[in-house]
Amino acid sequence: MKGLATLIIGVSITPLRHAAIVLMMFSLAFLTGCSGESESPKADAPVAVRVTSPQVRDMTDHVTYTGIVRARQEYTVIARVQGTVGSLPIAEGKAIHTGDTLVALSTPELEAVVARLEAEFEYWDERLAEDKRLEAKGAISREQVDASKRAFASSKAALQEAESQLAKATELASFDGYMLKHFVDPGQTVMPGQPLLQIGSDELEIQAEVVQEDIGPSIKPGTVAVVHDSEGAQHRTRVAQVASMTSKKSRTFTVTVSLAPSFGEQYRVGEAVVVDFIVKSSEQVLSVPVTALLNTGTDPAIYLIIDNRAVRTPVSVGIQQSEYVAVQFDWNGSDPVAISNIAGLSDGDPVYPVYVER
Repeated sequence: MKGLATLIIGVSITPLRHAAIVLMMFSLAFLTGCSGESESPKADAPVAVRVTSPQVRDMTDHVTYTGIVRARQEYTVIARVQGTVGSLPIAEGKAIHTGDTLVALSTPELEAVVARLEAEFEYWDERLAEDKRLEAKGAISREQVDASKRAFASSKAALQEAESQLAKATELASFDGYMLKHFVDPGQTVMPGQPLLQIGSDELEIQAEVVQEDIGPSIKPGTVAVVHDSEGAQHRTRVAQVASMTSKKSRTFTVTVSLAPSFGEQYRVGEAVVVDFIVKSSEQVLSVPVTALLNTGTDPAIYLIIDNRAVRTPVSVGIQQSEYVAVQFDWNGSDPVAISNIAGLSDGDPVYPVYVER
């Protein structure tokens, strides 16, 4: 500016030049003043984050398997006489009740024997009665009456034996339970000792094949199990037995879960069901959504929102159940925790909290 002023002083200045020079100097002064101003730092804009309150709850950790519903006691019905399968009135999987007909065999030969012996029995029954009347009149001897008595008793015993054999052609249920399997079909000829049916008691259980890694400390007799039925309801029960040996093919252990009699209407024999085995449980622990957790591997932390700022807070992590994880930290009972955009936050960042009900 001094050099410019010296140059201006050394030249002849006309009125027009004077106005132009003044305008130039004013512009230079304005630009110089603007370039010399120091810029003040702008405040960081708050980051919008969803927040929710930590909750105290009971939590469990589990492993899930698929099991098969079975009858606790199973029995095989075998043929006791030779015959042809006439009918199988109860379908597989259906309930049976005491006295129900399970299977009926057609046995023409036995039926013919019974018919013949019935005729013989009726004859000797009438003959004995007649001989007794004749003896009373003195028309026949006592020996003849005794012979009729022996013939009557013999025919009666033979008829009872034949009727007993014929009764074996029809198998009746001796308890309440379920029809598990048919080994034969209607019209099929069967021999004595041949399996006909498999039936089971109305006491049910579930068997699941479990890998070795989950047996022992995790799953053992008494372990709590939660069974899911087809309607989505859950039924709490316990492990009754763990097989001492693995199965040859799958190298897994068979785990048996008890089902209370009241559960019979919810499950069907042969049905596949989901079973959660509870391997860990904690009561009344502080929990946060999994999305609130930062660095799940090492140095886990969450962001508490205090005075609209994100405060990085180290935590100890416990078991996880569904979308929640158990945590331990010094919580005042009111500060919410961030559950979104946590990867872009830093300790002390201003935030705009949006509360979410969980």
